[in-house]
Parts: sequence; C-alpha cells; structure tokens
Amino acid sequence: FFATKAEVSPWATVELAGSVEITGVTVLGDADDLAAWVSEDGEEWVKVGEKGDSKREGGWKLNLSKNSPSAKFVKIGIEASESKKALSLRKILVYGNRQF
Repeated sequence: FFATKAEVSPWATVELAGSVEITGVTVLGDADDLAAWVSEDGEEWVKVGEKGDSKREGGWKLNLSKNSPSAKFVKIGIEASESKKALSLRKILVYGNRQF
C-alpha cells in the first residue's frame, strides 16, 4: 500500500532492474486522474497514458503493446493542478520484455 499527503502533483516511481520494452501497466487503488510516464534515466519523462485509457473499477489498466516504449523507470501520478490531491495505491504492476 502506498499513500501520499495531499499534494499538487503526487507520484510514485517504479525502478526496473534494467531497460524493459513495456507492454502494459496495471495500477490497483484510487485511479482517478492518473497519468503514466516512462524514462530511461529517471530524469527525462515521456507521458504514455492518462485517465480514460482503459480505466476499470478499483484501478487502471494501460495497454502499451502497440507502442511498447523502452524504459527503466515508470512513474504513476496525478498531473499538477491548482488543487491538492492525495495518491492512494495498492499495487503498480509493470509488464514487458526485458532487454538486459
């Protein structure tokens, strides 16, 4: 279980063992207003999905099999807004093919 205090842009990052061709991400928990980003170095992020992309009750499933971005880091969070929100997640599952 993971939870933040109310923040302008709360997020959680998953660091993988190496570069992975990411085919999907499943997030269990409060999935309202979520977005997903990937990064090779943990500094420069590319947005790969957001709310409305295959949302389901109790979580969010993002299918990236068409694009399969290559990354070592996956960040799940709420984009910056004027109001503060908390992020409450039970699990972040990353699916893909190892490249190392």
